[in-house]
Amino acid sequence: MDWESFTAIYQSPESLIRLKALLMHFDYGQRAPGKSIKIIQIPPTDDFRPLFKELKLSGEKHIILDYEVEHIMRILGQAEEVHFMGDYQNYVITNLDAHTLSFDVFHKSLANITLIRLIDPESQHVRNAVEEIVFNEQKNGRISVLSPNTIKTKTALMYDAVNFFATSLHGLVSTQTMGPSRIACNDIKPWVHGYSLINYMRVMELNGLTGKMRFDAETGYRNYFKIDVVRVKESKKHRLGSWDPVEGMTLTRSASEMNLEFVQSITNKTFIVVGKLVQPYLMRCNATEKGMDKDEECFEGFAYDLVEEMAKYNGFKFKFTTNQDYGTMQKTGKWSGMIGELQSMRADLAICDLTITFDRRNAVDFTTPFMTLGISILYAKPEKKKPQLFWFLNPLSFSVWMYTATAYLGVSLFLFMLARITPNEWHDPQPWKDGNNELETKLNVANLIWFSCGTMLQQGSDISPQ
Repeated sequence: MDWESFTAIYQSPESLIRLKALLMHFDYGQRAPGKSIKIIQIPPTDDFRPLFKELKLSGEKHIILDYEVEHIMRILGQAEEVHFMGDYQNYVITNLDAHTLSFDVFHKSLANITLIRLIDPESQHVRNAVEEIVFNEQKNGRISVLSPNTIKTKTALMYDAVNFFATSLHGLVSTQTMGPSRIACNDIKPWVHGYSLINYMRVMELNGLTGKMRFDAETGYRNYFKIDVVRVKESKKHRLGSWDPVEGMTLTRSASEMNLEFVQSITNKTFIVVGKLVQPYLMRCNATEKGMDKDEECFEGFAYDLVEEMAKYNGFKFKFTTNQDYGTMQKTGKWSGMIGELQSMRADLAICDLTITFDRRNAVDFTTPFMTLGISILYAKPEKKKPQLFWFLNPLSFSVWMYTATAYLGVSLFLFMLARITPNEWHDPQPWKDGNNELETKLNVANLIWFSCGTMLQQGSDISPQ
C-alpha cells in the first residue's frame, strides 16, 4: 500500500495483536508531514456514527477494520449514513470470514472495499467438498444451507485438519501393519505408531478447503497457504490477486485492465472543479450568449477550456465553482481556500495559477506542471557514496593543492638558504673547548620543513630561526 496515513479500527486486544505485523512493516518514511497513523479501539456501543464523523472531518480516507464479521455490515451501514462511503474512502476488512457477507445493500456505494480470504469459493475442490457435506446431511435427514460462499474459515480449517489426519493415517496403514494395542488409562506411554504418523504428516501435502496444506519438517507448523485479495465493486466480489509465502503478491489483472477499469469508473461521473477568477485562466461570461439559462453560472478561459477538452476525451461531466483564496494552513492544521475544499472533498479538482510549495504538496496531490512562469531553480540532490581515503582533498582542486605544496617546499628551501648565509644561526657545539673553529646550525632542511608545517598549522615548533 502506498498510503501515507491510515486509521486502524479494532475491537479487542486480540485484534491489536493481529495489527502488530502491519504496524511493524509499514514504511513510516513515506508518511508526509502532518499525516498520522491512528489506532482506535471502538468502545462497546452500537453507535459508530460519531467516530466516522470525526474521521470525515479530519480528512481520513483509508480505514483498516478488524472486527467480528457479525457487526461489519452494521458498521459500514452507519458509515454510509454519515456519507463516509464515497469514492475517496478505502476500507480494508481483515476478518477472514468477510467473504461470507453479502454487500448488496452497498450496490450504489462508491467506496473501495477490500477483503482477504483463505477460502476460494470458486475453487472446484471447495465446491465438491461442500456438495458432499450437504449430500451427507440430507441423507441423514438434516437440512444444510452451507454453500461455498458461506463456509467460514474455522469450519474449513477444522474440516482440513480432520481430513489431513485421516488421509495421513490411511497412508501410514497402507505402508505398514498397524493393529489395536492395549493401552492403560493411567499409563503415559505414547502410542507405538505415533512418531511414524507425525513424520508422515510432516512430509505429506494435501489440497483442502483452505488450499494446499504443507508443514515444516522441523517445527511442524504449516508453512504454506494462499490468501486471496478481493475487491467489492457494485456489491460483487472481484479477485484482485493472491499472496503466498513463496511467490509473494501476484496480481491477476494487467496494467491495461486496471487502466480500462479506471476509465470506465469515471465515465458519466460529475466532478466538482474549483478555480479562481483571474484572466486569462477563468472568467465569467454571458450565459445567454452561450445558449444557457440566464440563472446558470457561465465560465470561459484557459482553465475552463482545458477541463472541457479533458471531459470530452474521458467521457466525464464537470461543474465549475470559484474560490478566490488559494489556501493557507491554519493553526489547527487545516487548510482554507481551494486546498481546504480539496481536503474536505467538497471539490474533486482545482485548476488555477497555483504555485507548488512544500506545504501544499504535503496537503494535496499535484499533477505534473504543464505551465511554468518566471525563474526556476534547479539543484542536484547529494548522492550517498562510500567514504574514501583521500576525501579530505575534495574541498580544493588538485591544482590548488599542488600550488600549496610547491609554496610550502619553496618557503622551506628559502629559509634553508637564509640560514646558511646568516652568521646568527651558526653556533659552537662545544663552547667549553678552546680553539674549536667548527660551527654548526640546527636549521637543516628537515627542521625547516617541520618549522614551516607548524607555522602553517599555527602550532609552532621547538626550532625557530633567529
